[in-house]
Amino acid sequence: MVGRYIDAAGATHGILFRPPDSFVVYDFPGATFTSLNGINERGLVVGRYTDPSTGIDHGILGKVVRGTAGVMLPLAPPSTPAQASPERTVVIEPAY
Repeated sequence: MVGRYIDAAGATHGILFRPPDSFVVYDFPGATFTSLNGINERGLVVGRYTDPSTGIDHGILGKVVRGTAGVMLPLAPPSTPAQASPERTVVIEPAY
């Protein structure tokens, strides 16, 4: 299960449920708003983030990977072709 929450400062963060009883918080690097909107049985995650310099939303496509470093969400390139960059892996930490 994925989703988002707003903290006390008003920032929106993406969340990923990690069974049996914890959540992983994910923020797209540099974004002021991150939302994880869907996940399928293969662990592919979709969502969006807001670029604070332009106010424009971009899509997120990632895959949940479990390993010795914890749960990771490798990202596809940003949704704007001019900003496309090689795939990178972002390690996300538990919210607890």
